[in-house]
Order: sequence, then C-alpha cells, then structure tokens
Amino acid sequence: MEQCFSLDGEDFRFTSMSDLLSDLIFVTEAFATGLVHPEYQQLLDELTKSNINVVGTTYYVAEFSNLEGKDLLTINGFLDHLDENLFDEVGYDIGEGGLSIEDGAAMALEKFLIQWVDKHTDVGRFYKVVGDSREMKITEEDLKQYFETLCKILNDNIKW
Repeated sequence: MEQCFSLDGEDFRFTSMSDLLSDLIFVTEAFATGLVHPEYQQLLDELTKSNINVVGTTYYVAEFSNLEGKDLLTINGFLDHLDENLFDEVGYDIGEGGLSIEDGAAMALEKFLIQWVDKHTDVGRFYKVVGDSREMKITEEDLKQYFETLCKILNDNIKW
C-alpha cells in the first residue's frame, strides 16, 4: 500500500516526502540568493543562512488507497435521495412510505452506478487514508535525500 503525508495530521495531501518538504522549504528563494550550481552543501548552507530549519518538524505518515465508485455511492443513499425528491414533489402525506423497489432491482442499479462512476469519472485520482497515521519528525537524512534528488533533477534538466 502507498503512503501519504501531512503536516497537521488531518490534511494528507502529499503523496511523497519530497512534496511535503517542498511545501516547507521555499527552494526558489534559496536559488534566488545567487546560488549558481545546485550542490547539496551549498544549498543547505544557503538555507541555514536564511534561517530555514525544518529538522525536527512534526509530520504524519499514513497508508492510503485510491477511491473507487463503491466508496462514494451506496444504493441506500441514492434511494433516500429519490425519496426526498418524491416528498418535495408530492408532499409527505402522499409520498409516505417512499418508493417501492425490489431488492434485486436495487442491487442491479447499485452495480450499474458503481461501474458507471468507475468508468466515466476520475474518482481514482482521489485517495483515502487507511488505518491510523504515525507521527514522525523530519531528520537531517530526510533533507539530504530531498536535496540530492532535487539537485539530480536540476542537473538533468538545466544546462549550466
């Protein structure tokens, strides 16, 4: 299972440690200070001079799974919505008891709607946290890996 990350334990919007660190560190500011070659030690020195210190910052990590149509839709919720619309149209006295729908028909409709959501929407790009999150602290090693990866990306994509 994949991991997601949060700075507050509630908003798990990062799907990599690199994304979380990028949100904490404004790397573009460090480069704007005149740094001309992205060497890890130089960048770390610049960040230290700028009083950017994220080591020891608390973050949270959790497992996640991508959403599917079945996570968003239940036949009972759908039928309740139909009943509410019925009451709005005909009034509660006339619509009392709601619509009469056979269980087999309701299950067939649920299966169809879930398949439709999975096929015709981008529900899979969203995810939900599974289980409990764990509290962690950013370490020097986390920063080192982050800057090494950043420098590699820059070196691979920018001509110096």
